[in-house]
Amino acid sequence: MARLTLRFPSVKPIPEVVCASGALGCLRELDHYSVLFFLSNAPVVERCINRAFRKQQVSILDLETIYKEPGEPSLEKIGKGFEKIVKTTPRYVCAIGGGSTLDWAKLSVRSAMDNPA
Repeated sequence: MARLTLRFPSVKPIPEVVCASGALGCLRELDHYSVLFFLSNAPVVERCINRAFRKQQVSILDLETIYKEPGEPSLEKIGKGFEKIVKTTPRYVCAIGGGSTLDWAKLSVRSAMDNPA
């Protein structure tokens, strides 16, 4: 009988992942100038961010953001995310939105990790 060996790519583990409503609470603890936000175009996303930073008197206009265009992540969209990461060199990346927004952010970050500037 033949043996099948599966090999998975080596990916550095992420030190911490926070999901759901607790993620917005964590944002208040970060230096917002070191975060790049990958955001859905849904109006609720902007309201949530403004609410999270209200006590710091920071609005979404003060943050480094990139907004997702409609549709699933494409190579073009991933390329735009990659370029924004390289340009801004964030310490943290925060994606807020639906599944395709999260996928887009993860693929853009992975692309930046594989192709450092």
